Amino acid sequence: MKNEQDALDAVQETTFRAYKQLSRLREPQYFQTWLIRILLNYCHDQTKAKKRWKLIETVPEEHASHSDDMRQERVHLGMALEQLGPKYKQVIILKYFEDMTIAEIARVIGRPEGTVKTRLHQALSQLRKLLEKDGDFHV
Repeated sequence: MKNEQDALDAVQETTFRAYKQLSRLREPQYFQTWLIRILLNYCHDQTKAKKRWKLIETVPEEHASHSDDMRQERVHLGMALEQLGPKYKQVIILKYFEDMTIAEIARVIGRPEGTVKTRLHQALSQLRKLLEKDGDFHV
């Protein structure tokens, strides 16, 4: 969600929506997956509505010389991620930022593991092309 306040709002709204719709949960053993799905849907809706992106936070000046390259890489990666389609960005975020397994991602997004693997492969290919297009990075 790009900042702590939006993330807290997302957790609060997810909790509210889950409590409100708890009677609709068909399989109690998938409560965590169901909850994550609600959270993902909320975050996706908010991101689409606000269309904002904070790429980096300010870095202390004593680390500026080392952080300039890293900051530039984060900017390029963030811009490349924003150019991916929602289904590709979703699997990248779940896999690499949320550290989920293929099986967990499949349960969360409600697709077979093979579909998740295909989307992940396609997303990484697209990211490579986008980053190589800049000429600065070679993945």
